[in-house]
Amino acid sequence: DELGSAFCSYRAGLARRARENLRCCVVAGGADAFFPRRKLKDEGCIVKVDTLPDLERCCAVLRTSSVIGVDVERNWFRFYHDRTCLLQLATAVQGGCAFLVDCLRLPWEDVQRCLHGILEAPSILKVFHAAGNDVRWLHEDLGITVSPLLDTQVLASKLGFPHTQLTEQWARLCNVQAPIELKRRLQRSDWRRRPLAPLQTVYAAAD
Repeated sequence: DELGSAFCSYRAGLARRARENLRCCVVAGGADAFFPRRKLKDEGCIVKVDTLPDLERCCAVLRTSSVIGVDVERNWFRFYHDRTCLLQLATAVQGGCAFLVDCLRLPWEDVQRCLHGILEAPSILKVFHAAGNDVRWLHEDLGITVSPLLDTQVLASKLGFPHTQLTEQWARLCNVQAPIELKRRLQRSDWRRRPLAPLQTVYAAAD
């Protein structure tokens, strides 16, 4: 009900009321998870994780989060034998950052060992958009059963929010403009490429 009220407030243009309603509904999980103490900066907000020390530092930050955003990039459009190439994990703690975990350069066993406890931790809510494939891939590739999770696409539909596509939600809720054709092209790009193209990097962090 509180989330529904927040979305209704947003649609009515009552941004301040919407923020307060959203803040109230996450009090139990720590409002700072959604409202960082300092503004997100462009510099340093995207962190590439391709060594074990980087992965351990990433996990140390994520363990302090009550809510994290999760996404997976995989070459399922381009290759018959696909695999998870990149795992994006975003948090608002410590000013906010998006960790891009390189699943091609890191050993699978290290990724599984470090992230298993975080992605299955009952105290950390994992937020996805259209979670079906991502959850299945995490289970198939890393043996991780994600829980608890929130799917923003399903949530928007249940609340009657008119914008269920991610690019629409970016535009309406985050003031981020990204043409859907550009998103589709990036989604289907070669995620095995190293180094990632700059646009791939920015897209992965936003996604």
